Amino acid sequence: MCGDTPTVGDARNNALMVFSGTLVDTEYRDGAFFADGKPAGAELVAHFEVDRWWKGSPLPEIFLFTEQYQAVDHSISVSDCAFRFDVGKRYLVYAGFFFGRLRAIYCSRTAEIAKAAEDLKLLGNGSRLVRKRRTL
Repeated sequence: MCGDTPTVGDARNNALMVFSGTLVDTEYRDGAFFADGKPAGAELVAHFEVDRWWKGSPLPEIFLFTEQYQAVDHSISVSDCAFRFDVGKRYLVYAGFFFGRLRAIYCSRTAEIAKAAEDLKLLGNGSRLVRKRRTL
């Protein structure tokens, strides 16, 4: 379906951002369009709490569009290239702009962190995201 998987270096170079984080929530957002420009209803958006960066501006959270759509009749359609995330799991994400929105496409080497050992070894330590503590 994807052809050859890119190397870690190519995936990093082609990505707008590379980060690791935990998927904390998903929600459907209205106003989605298919790649051909036709209305798609709502698109599932994945909300990540970020813990480490390899490329891009460090942000504490990221929202990725997933190419999983819900029509007005509540039927679901999923693109062949959609990466399916599970809430509560930690991922290594290679993200970029595809079809006008920030996405992690299935063929980009995005993976559950437990399955990303080769990538993590080649990417190195990256930068740990330091969260500021709130004071009362």
